[in-house]
Amino acid sequence: MGAETIFTFHAMDRVADRLNMTPEAVREILDQDKVIMLGYEPGTRKVHRLFYSIPDQAHFVAVQEERTREVITILPFEFGAYRTSFYDMRGLRIVKERAKEKAMGT
Repeated sequence: MGAETIFTFHAMDRVADRLNMTPEAVREILDQDKVIMLGYEPGTRKVHRLFYSIPDQAHFVAVQEERTREVITILPFEFGAYRTSFYDMRGLRIVKERAKEKAMGT
């Protein structure tokens, strides 16, 4: 993805509401590509990128405009929203573990 990540006001509010991280810490994760790409919203260039928050010990999804790198929102990761992307729970565990490993630098 190239350019630096930027946040909408809404996304900054969601970081403050949902994470024990600063927007700068989330930006670093996104810019260093410590994420797993889940896919695009149909008919858009809005990419959903799964990342792991070490302070929260939880997974989140950054919805980001691919061309401008603007983060539109941050969502808690919910399996139900992505169930069509995974064939089984084993596949989901693998993806979540990869996101966690990237965050931990392993």
